[in-house]
Amino acid sequence: MRQVNGRYARYFRKKSKTRGHFFQDRYKSIVTQDQYYIEQMVRYIHLNSVRAGICKTLRELDTYKWCGHAVIMDRRSCDIQNTHDVLKCFAGEKKDAQNRYRLFLKEGMKKEPDVYTVIRKNNHDGENIHQTGCRVIGNREFVQKAISADTQRRARLKEYAIMGVTLDNVVTEVIKLYNLSKEKIKIRGRNNVQSEARKVFAFTANRHYEFPVCEIVRYLDISSQSVSNLIREGEKVMTGAKS
Repeated sequence: MRQVNGRYARYFRKKSKTRGHFFQDRYKSIVTQDQYYIEQMVRYIHLNSVRAGICKTLRELDTYKWCGHAVIMDRRSCDIQNTHDVLKCFAGEKKDAQNRYRLFLKEGMKKEPDVYTVIRKNNHDGENIHQTGCRVIGNREFVQKAISADTQRRARLKEYAIMGVTLDNVVTEVIKLYNLSKEKIKIRGRNNVQSEARKVFAFTANRHYEFPVCEIVRYLDISSQSVSNLIREGEKVMTGAKS
């Protein structure tokens, strides 16, 4: 999302010949407890333009191009939008799912669920373990566990920073496991061992030590999509190794 936002901001500034910040805040991702909260998030986001008065009715929203709702309803197309994961929350058959989803939005226009208050707190960065705000949406126990885990993660990352952990350090860990030279990690190859080592390196660097994808991109001199693929495949390797 950082890359998407950054590239779009540069494109817009160049096109409009403007300067300065384009997005008001940084992108936020929210930990959500279960399907109920996911459905509420989908409804809250897709009804934003209705609450703002941009779309007066649900019928207007059906064709509004600046919202993912129209794509879900097959009124517009967007290759990068995943509609399947949203619709499967409502029914197995697509048409039935679309009808139930649309009815779900219609019900939300009549009365706002209490969870909307929690979602709004996320937008204002209200965050502590006694209040279900910012980054975590769910019941009290879920929020406490999620924030506690995040606190531990931040402490771990701070320790890595103090230790001065680098990508070279991560490579050293991996090549010991696979008995490879350091240079092999940076070279594409069909060799199964070498290929697996690259995947494990990318996964470990990103998911364990939380190096950004862009840094791994520069280190391996490959595209961000390639790094994302390596991380995803590396997760499969590590999961298989643990099981």
